[in-house]
Amino acid sequence: MSLYPDTEKGEVVHLLPENRARIKIPKRSNCCGCGHRSFCDPFGSEHMLLDVDNSLRAGTGQQVEVAFHAEKQSKAILILYLIPLFSLLLGAVLGNSLNPLGNQDASASVCSIGFTALSFLGIRYYTKRKAASTPVSQPKVVKIIQ
Repeated sequence: MSLYPDTEKGEVVHLLPENRARIKIPKRSNCCGCGHRSFCDPFGSEHMLLDVDNSLRAGTGQQVEVAFHAEKQSKAILILYLIPLFSLLLGAVLGNSLNPLGNQDASASVCSIGFTALSFLGIRYYTKRKAASTPVSQPKVVKIIQ
């Protein structure tokens, strides 16, 4: 039993500068709503790669336990779904009314896609900046499993 409420077990696959490590963790069904998705490499179907604080100095190939502070699911839903949806609608309305391409339908479509893409870039920037400014909330190795 772990002392930390939110932990995952994984394997150290690469040591990074500044006492950090890249950990391979099996994906679970609750990964989609996790507030720490910005730390993970989203590609692949079976595992995620997570960059964590490695103050215990775990070595490559070692099994470790990683602790993190999970975001509230309602906040994650707001950020990951509602902001892009609002951006999509705003882009459609502005594109249709401003008509920069000379065709209202094409303008609405292009602006919708552009605004949605910008919202995802903004969310990524916000989460990375927030993670860097609050080191307490960053994932960290809390135990090396023998």
